[in-house]
Amino acid sequence: MNEKEKELKAFNQCADALSSLDNKSIFKVFQLLSVHFEFIPNNVLNEKKHDSSQLHHKSLNIPANSEDIVKLSEKVSTKTEVGAGKAKKKGSAKSTPTFMVDLDFLPSGEESLDDFYKKFKVVSNQERNLIFIYYLQEVMKEPAITISHVFSCYKHLRLKIPSFPQTLTDTKHLKGWIETANFNELRVTRNGSNYLEHDKPFRNEA
Repeated sequence: MNEKEKELKAFNQCADALSSLDNKSIFKVFQLLSVHFEFIPNNVLNEKKHDSSQLHHKSLNIPANSEDIVKLSEKVSTKTEVGAGKAKKKGSAKSTPTFMVDLDFLPSGEESLDDFYKKFKVVSNQERNLIFIYYLQEVMKEPAITISHVFSCYKHLRLKIPSFPQTLTDTKHLKGWIETANFNELRVTRNGSNYLEHDKPFRNEA
């Protein structure tokens, strides 16, 4: 992978990670990163805060070699606005999940969620999210898996509830096991299926 490809991959990862934040929060993240990588002096953070839509090269005294950061901030801000429009059509990712009383975790002729969960050596919520979405997708054959579906799995098993939707976003970006482009249509990726089905240290089976 050459430098341009690395930059593009990094940009896409940053854009996805920041897409759920508002403009002011996005700008704050870029400020902190710029200081961390020594593009902007630390005293700049003490100046008056600006909305990312008002970000200008001269107003922040940003060195010329960090001009790309300004462009990247503007691009992510634009992507966020577009994503917000799509969210209205697909359903808000930040909506509070609810327990779905009609979900049957003891499906006739199929393995129960309780028994399925016990097959794995679970050490993180990322693994729990993978197990739950896989079970809903492959065993229960749910046509559209939402945040409330996953939340209901935690409640059913009396597990500590993580922060939604952040826990799902972390599972996607840190592990690549699930797809969260639409929080009303969650699904397991091929990497997730392979890990769950074939990683022996993760499984309790012999």
